[in-house]
Amino acid sequence: MKVIADPETGGLQTSCLILNWGLSEICQVHDCNEKSCVILSMDHLAEPFVVTICKKHYEEGKAKGKIEWQFDDVRQRVPR
Repeated sequence: MKVIADPETGGLQTSCLILNWGLSEICQVHDCNEKSCVILSMDHLAEPFVVTICKKHYEEGKAKGKIEWQFDDVRQRVPR
């Protein structure tokens, strides 16, 4: 998994990538409606995909050292 995040700028630069790549501007963790500011690229799976998450979920995953969420609409593929 690759993480694209810029916590020092509050996700401003990552938000530009999210828009440019046509990714979800809303956190894709199930039942979350916060603004996305982090991109997770799951390229180690048989069907690589990208999800976006909010700052809260980024901090939670960083603290735990893993992700344990169910994602909504993970049909977005890794940009080439």
